[in-house]
Amino acid sequence: MAYIRAEDLQFPFTDRMLKKAHPNTSFPAIISDELKASYGVYPVTIADKPSYDEATQAIDEIGPQEVAGVWSTGWTIRDKTAEELAADRESLIRDIKQERDRRLPLDFDFQGVMYQRDPESIARISGAGTLALGAMVNGAQVGDLFWHGRETPFAWIASDDSLVTMDAQTCFAFGQAAAARETEIVFAAKALREMGPIPSDFTEDTYWP
Repeated sequence: MAYIRAEDLQFPFTDRMLKKAHPNTSFPAIISDELKASYGVYPVTIADKPSYDEATQAIDEIGPQEVAGVWSTGWTIRDKTAEELAADRESLIRDIKQERDRRLPLDFDFQGVMYQRDPESIARISGAGTLALGAMVNGAQVGDLFWHGRETPFAWIASDDSLVTMDAQTCFAFGQAAAARETEIVFAAKALREMGPIPSDFTEDTYWP
């Protein structure tokens, strides 16, 4: 329970504040509402916050008011100002960029297998794709797993640590898929930033590739 001192409207007014205001008074361990009232300190009923549209409305708390000897707080709901709406949008845009950056290095699917997509992995995938393109230009055939010029089949380590063999054509497509995922995420973030209004659940997978 919260309390107010009526003479100066100090709120909340605690037992400690009451004892400090009356240092020569010996108060019991538990100060009753009746005793507090004798010092002009009264309980305040805190009103439950009503429901409202957080996207377009703001809610302001009304300080304690006395009606018929009863003190209570209240709430007022109002439409947000243009400045508040603009600030909200800027905050959401920053949050969308953070969500984009969180998703960019996440593992991605290629031909039903998950692969790592952190910056180091992307650099390696890009290099392998370039190597595969060169091999294709030089005549590497579909199904040839030795297109990279080594004695073991070309393979990539998947997210689950399994080895996935790839011919040059598959490796080139793998590199393209990794690059495409970044483009898809970046453009999904751009589309969200341009929505009006921006959905509050923009972190849901439905908005992202």
